[in-house]
Amino acid sequence: MPTHQKRALVTGGAGLIGSHITDLLIANGYTVRILDNLEPNTHKHGKPAWVNPQAEFVQGEVQDAATMRAALQGIDIVFHEAAYGGYMPEMAKYVLVNSFGTAQMLEIIRDEKLPVRKVVVASSQAVYSEGAALCPQHGHVVPAIRSVEQLRSGDFAVHCPLCGKPTTSIPTPATTVSAQTAASDSSTSAASRCCRSMCAAHLLRWCAQQLTDASMRCAT
Repeated sequence: MPTHQKRALVTGGAGLIGSHITDLLIANGYTVRILDNLEPNTHKHGKPAWVNPQAEFVQGEVQDAATMRAALQGIDIVFHEAAYGGYMPEMAKYVLVNSFGTAQMLEIIRDEKLPVRKVVVASSQAVYSEGAALCPQHGHVVPAIRSVEQLRSGDFAVHCPLCGKPTTSIPTPATTVSAQTAASDSSTSAASRCCRSMCAAHLLRWCAQQLTDASMRCAT
């Protein structure tokens, strides 16, 4: 029997990270659908030339329920890279796209019982301020964001919050305490929490169902 070719949805697939994910998926035998709104601030000239021509391309908004519902049809795995980013004063748009868009996507998958097996959600470095760092004296530290005054003085180093010495950047674990400084950071962090909450709720529901099934088998 022929094996099922896995189908992936990459939201924000015209972006830097999303386009590379698309290329990697196609190289590994996936059928890929891209959903991207081609935000003018990012894509001034429309769909960029680097979008893989082997992927199905759908232009639309992740916060539009009908568009997202159609994009999810027949999909096995979602790589959710779409987000409104930057430091513009459009708080409502950040929440609508990043927080609401993600929550609605999860609800569509749940409510319509779609056969999506996995959702991989991107976060943002900005959620963790300057990220984790290694201080020669205090080890692993999480410095605060560099001040405007520091940058204006020509000092671009990330300093240890305990001793003030320059640090070296290291990988930032997901357990790092977040330090959002803009609406884009807060809305992205909220999207991640939505995913964790949904996963926890489904895991509890699955465990309860397994116990119920086991009890019924024992009773018979």
